[in-house]
Amino acid sequence: MVFTLLLLPYCFQYYRFLQDTRKKEATAINQSLLTLGRVITALFEHAPHIPYRESKLTRLLQESLGGKAKTCIIATIGPCMSATEV
Repeated sequence: MVFTLLLLPYCFQYYRFLQDTRKKEATAINQSLLTLGRVITALFEHAPHIPYRESKLTRLLQESLGGKAKTCIIATIGPCMSATEV
């Protein structure tokens, strides 16, 4: 019983660490997707500055998004009605 009580604070700290890590990861993913949206908008509007360097995702996709490469979009489509948006 004492052993379990001694480990409980460490388990809680580890759980908090995992929550913080997931939160940081989700924030980074959202930031990358937001930047991707900005890049696509800037390309569509023929803006003088394209913000490729604002995230790692857009830096990796720079050649594909800039028109220097062929790009393939793969979409997963489900046949059931629950997979559709109304």
